[in-house]
Amino acid sequence: MTVSNIFQLGKVEQLDYFNAIEFHGLLGFEFDTLCDKLRSDIGSGLSGMSAFELIRAYENAVAKSVGDSTDIPQVAKNILFNTLANLINIRALQCSKKQNHLNEDASIRTWNLENELTSKVVEFVHDLERQGKVKQNGLSVFDYELKKDSKLLEWVQNVYRPTIRAHVDEGMMPVAHVRVVNASRADNFWMPRYEHEYANFHWDSTPYSFPLIVYLDEVGERDGPFSYVDSSDKLSQDYVLRAMHMAVHNFSMLKDGTVDKKLISKLPRVLRQGDRVGFFTGAGPFEEMNVKKVLGSRGTTVLFDGFHLVHDGGFPQQGGSRCSLFVNFRFPKQRLYKHAANLAERWMRFRS
Repeated sequence: MTVSNIFQLGKVEQLDYFNAIEFHGLLGFEFDTLCDKLRSDIGSGLSGMSAFELIRAYENAVAKSVGDSTDIPQVAKNILFNTLANLINIRALQCSKKQNHLNEDASIRTWNLENELTSKVVEFVHDLERQGKVKQNGLSVFDYELKKDSKLLEWVQNVYRPTIRAHVDEGMMPVAHVRVVNASRADNFWMPRYEHEYANFHWDSTPYSFPLIVYLDEVGERDGPFSYVDSSDKLSQDYVLRAMHMAVHNFSMLKDGTVDKKLISKLPRVLRQGDRVGFFTGAGPFEEMNVKKVLGSRGTTVLFDGFHLVHDGGFPQQGGSRCSLFVNFRFPKQRLYKHAANLAERWMRFRS
């Protein structure tokens, strides 16, 4: 199987932090065969197929690959079922695109908002701090009622929304939340995620992911700035493989954000990957490409395609902190396709 995207070529068995893990690959049938069959039947024509054609093609490919085997472990079945749902959701995004990339000339879009536009949300955070609701060490997340912030909402509707509309479907009422991260100590929950400098770099697992990040204070090198691999959103993706890796991600991620290494060791090589790509590839691919950090003052604003751009929200080093507003649009079509994907997954489970 030939894969061209450097971030879909994880080789975890060669990484230092897998040295103590014994690899088995015990799933009972060859996922390589299934990948090749799906690539042959679906391939780059994903957006040209109806959802029903995709479901039929997927069921036929699975039937030919699995055959009459009855000893398939449950984890393998879960990956098979969830892969179909992921393909349906990816197809929905591909069909809705009006242009290939969110920004043809760069990997992100940026703005610098005037303090007047962020004054209300900054005061919202200060109120939370005065009430003692913001953790002095760790991550605090708070919903923010954007509809009550008329100036910022107007900017979102007049600038952010048309930018998204030019790329994909019409987004409905935006939702927002504030993240405050403080690192007064070194022993934070995110430290186990950093087996190396780039281990937390990832793709978002939701196809319709176009987040807007607004810095609410000064963000420097030690404050966990938003970082990304320049031009990684322009790399072609093997969506069949991506759908499988999304399924692996769903079943291998533990509550603290770390990966279940023993579960990964039992998967065939083609499945030893996930949306947290930095963990699975090691530092090598990042050292070959241009990793950029967005440093800036209050009002620095970033928009990106989280499903295609390899990025990291960043966590502060000891003594650092970051306060940001995150805004996302809800997409009615996405909800419909997600519902259809869930029904298709349930149908496969029922038939099995």
